[in-house]
Amino acid sequence: MRKKDILCNFSENPDIVFAHSMRKLAGKTNEYSALITFLRGCKDKFVELDGKQIQWAGTDYKMLMYLPVSEKWCLSAYYTPDDKLTFWYFDISRKNFVDEHDMPCIDDVFLDLVITPTGEKITLDEDELQEAFNEGIVSQEDVDNAYAVHDQIKNSKWSNVDFLNEISRRLMLEHEIGDIPDFQNFAQTEPITKGWSEDKKYCITKTEGAKLLLRVTPIARYETRKSLFELLKQVAALDIPMCIPLDFGACNGGVYSLQSWIYGEDLEVVLPTLSETEQYALGLKSGEILRKIHSIPAPKTQEEWAARFNRKTDRKIETYKNCGVRFDGDEQIINYIHQNRHLLQNRPQCFQHGDYHVGNMMIENGELRIIDFDRYDFGDPWEEFNRIVWCAAASPHFATGLLRGYFDGEPPMEFFKLLAFYIASNTLSSIYWAIPFGQSEIDTMMKQSQDVLDWYDDMNNPVPTWYLKDLWRAAK
Repeated sequence: MRKKDILCNFSENPDIVFAHSMRKLAGKTNEYSALITFLRGCKDKFVELDGKQIQWAGTDYKMLMYLPVSEKWCLSAYYTPDDKLTFWYFDISRKNFVDEHDMPCIDDVFLDLVITPTGEKITLDEDELQEAFNEGIVSQEDVDNAYAVHDQIKNSKWSNVDFLNEISRRLMLEHEIGDIPDFQNFAQTEPITKGWSEDKKYCITKTEGAKLLLRVTPIARYETRKSLFELLKQVAALDIPMCIPLDFGACNGGVYSLQSWIYGEDLEVVLPTLSETEQYALGLKSGEILRKIHSIPAPKTQEEWAARFNRKTDRKIETYKNCGVRFDGDEQIINYIHQNRHLLQNRPQCFQHGDYHVGNMMIENGELRIIDFDRYDFGDPWEEFNRIVWCAAASPHFATGLLRGYFDGEPPMEFFKLLAFYIASNTLSSIYWAIPFGQSEIDTMMKQSQDVLDWYDDMNNPVPTWYLKDLWRAAK
């Protein structure tokens, strides 16, 4: 017997330094999976595929194993440190079994099959199989059976790239979140790719049909995510229409939180289809909601606002000047900032959503819902309006309503002056923020900088042109 366990006998190889998780798959009687992560100190390992040397082991490379006991093969998926899949590898066996130590194993018969991400099928180690036959290690029956299994794989769904991608995704997901309580009741787990958050986000459908939002964050952010979860419970207690926080903890994939699901549509999609009156009414509601959010006070240990934000503003100006991208009129922006720093003095501080604009709002059954608090902070409540540029670009009626709903009437002139300061500061930082994301994002932010200058008459008028001061005030 040529016994190979689900960890590929790596524990016997001094060249391989690794960590692993191994699990029996949820809801399966005899299917196992292991996720192997190669650590610092692991020697680089390569396999030759069609004349090319492809690395499969080394620091931060990964190997995802799938071993169904009822089959005569074991599947491995190989990943680079940036999680790019390089190939799938089938080890063909006489049989699969669980040994006396409860370790899933195969009785390997040398012959292997590789499927590349482009769908190419490459047979490996036929020479080893022939040599083993010549030496009497395997019989003719073993050889015949090995090729029969090899051909069966090649001609089945197991050689289909789309199918393999989906299986690999599901297996990887189970390793990341399979230790979350109630995971066995997750009937479907669909990734959510929209948004800028570092979190991995999923729509969970439970066996009884209810949906949940699952967010998974790198474990290094455990404390900040724990604080956010506790704060979200405070926000939800104010009857804010939002995803209700349900559960929080650590899992193999990092830090997880489960929240209720919003069955709705993105506001930025719905808004253009609404009348101006409806847009204004939703803006009023968004302002009232934000006022409630801001009722949560900042910690008493919070640094004084003027010192903190002046330091932040200095950093933004310096980084902008050194980033290599400049927009027309930037001196008017910078001059306005320098001339109005005194407005930061003696500002109150509170809990902030951190990214409050139409892109983080939804409509469910005609009602407004607020999402994505993951950029939360504590600071001047008026600074929260620095993202209103996105609302104004989408609908001046909504943006006007947002301000009036928040202030329960006309905003004071002091607010408009400080809002211009915060938007000016953000306009500078948006330029260098966009650079890593490519020219399209740079172009978006460059256009926005010109919009800002137009709204504020080259920073000569603190009341932006998008604010509809003569708009009716009765819509609620």
